[in-house]
Amino acid sequence: MKKLQVDILTLCLLVVNCLLPISSLISQAPQGLNYQAVARNSDGTIQQAQNIGIRFTITNGNGGSLLYQETHSTATNEFGLFSLIVGNGSVVSGTFSSIDWANVSPWLEVEMDQEGGTAYVQMGASPLLSVPYALFAARGAVESIWETSGTNIYFDNYVGIGTETPTAPLSIETGLNEAGISHTNIGGTTTITSKITEIGASVGTESEDVFSLNAGGEGKVHIWPDGDVAIGEESIVSGLMNVDQTRMNPFESKLTVVTPLNETGFTHIGGDNQIIVNEAIGGVSASLGTMTDNTFRLKTNALGRLHILGNGQVTISPNDYAPQGQFTVYTANNTNGLVQVGGDGQVLAMRIGGSSGSIGTWTPHVMRLISNGLGRMDIRENGQIVIGPTDAPPHGTAKFTVHTENNTDGLVQVGGDGQVLAMRIGGSSGSIGTWTNHIMRIVANGAAAINIDPAGNVAIGTPDPLPGYKLSVNGNMKSKELVIETVGWPDYVFNADYKLSSLNDLETYINKHKHLPNIPAATEIEEHGLPVGDIQKRMMEKIEELTLHIIQLNKRIESLESHHRP
Repeated sequence: MKKLQVDILTLCLLVVNCLLPISSLISQAPQGLNYQAVARNSDGTIQQAQNIGIRFTITNGNGGSLLYQETHSTATNEFGLFSLIVGNGSVVSGTFSSIDWANVSPWLEVEMDQEGGTAYVQMGASPLLSVPYALFAARGAVESIWETSGTNIYFDNYVGIGTETPTAPLSIETGLNEAGISHTNIGGTTTITSKITEIGASVGTESEDVFSLNAGGEGKVHIWPDGDVAIGEESIVSGLMNVDQTRMNPFESKLTVVTPLNETGFTHIGGDNQIIVNEAIGGVSASLGTMTDNTFRLKTNALGRLHILGNGQVTISPNDYAPQGQFTVYTANNTNGLVQVGGDGQVLAMRIGGSSGSIGTWTPHVMRLISNGLGRMDIRENGQIVIGPTDAPPHGTAKFTVHTENNTDGLVQVGGDGQVLAMRIGGSSGSIGTWTNHIMRIVANGAAAINIDPAGNVAIGTPDPLPGYKLSVNGNMKSKELVIETVGWPDYVFNADYKLSSLNDLETYINKHKHLPNIPAATEIEEHGLPVGDIQKRMMEKIEELTLHIIQLNKRIESLESHHRP
């Protein structure tokens, strides 16, 4: 590789700036150093039309700390000449405009790559003596930097008040709690100041006057001396001005937004219009929430507490809990979900435990369920339940009491197949049972004990009453007295025209049929049962016939005895 050498011809900025007046230097405010050189190889041959890479480094002293570094890619002309501006290259480190020329000893180091790449070879270093100091000296010629236009003066660069390094067209530096800008009216009654304190910054009135922020020539935001804030058109808010129109009367809240009806008070837009939150007041209502299909959350301690989803479902819970209905409350077990406290200390609460849920009073007060504004069911503090008009009393110590009009169902259950079980009180009686074509069963220990079919037949100990029998009992019965109503009691046996069978005929019948005449056989009784009333009549018939036979036998005995008397 041929070794190149650089002949520094001139630092044009040094020559130019030395010839320019100070006022010209300041008005042009150069932000670079002109650099021009000729590239030669080790034989002194000029490198014509050659692509080269240059790196400039400015240090504080020869080999000192780095102040600034940049790179350039350029080409020599037919004379080997190239021209660059130090400060306009590709920055590697530092900021050229921020070099404090007055307080450093700047050195310029030059490096070059003859192939136009980044394999830089140091060409040398030299101090910068005049140009930066000319730049610094230009800052002192303040009297010449202002331009005039009639009675106006102006300046096209930054101005500092209390600071030598302004960072804006006008920079003001003061001590803490000192006024930066102060504006007082001619009468001295109103003063506006800006001030920076240990914990913040402020701008506003120093007098007992409202401070307004204007837009379009009219006040839009108004701040009262007591800290109340009103947002609204001055023409709308003017109705709140006091009599002499010098200042506005305060509001009852710290922030008040005044708008015409059905106009938004404030809006917050997130992302690319993805979430829009606004607030508005209509003729009869007010609203606050999202205007997009996004959840609106109310937060405390940076956590979402109440969530209103885009479909109207509401949850009170930590973030991202799924709703279970239109209104859902999530809590830990054995924690109240909803609570209302009345003026007399009544507490109405809803709570979920480990395996159950509850809603009711947590103080010694009646829990009342209401419909159409009227109390319908009361649960008293001792656990008694009353269904009926408001304040209807329980019946004695009964745990459950229902008040109704006469001939009105008190309790009703409707089954999946349309069965209706109801309890009703009439004028002088009460009833409980089915009101459809279904059997009414009275159950004990999970088993039907008494069953009543729609025809009124009753079965005890068997699930279905026997057709044609008003009472069917599968089991034993015990009674002190049993009265059976029957018709046709067999006193007809004692009538004169009754034909009494002879004992011989009776014997013949018994030998043949093995039972008395007009009495069912054993097989018939076993198959169909014993009809008590009918059998009682038949037995009485046989008893009366037997009585007649005894009377006849007694007469024969008496006749025989009379013939054998001595």
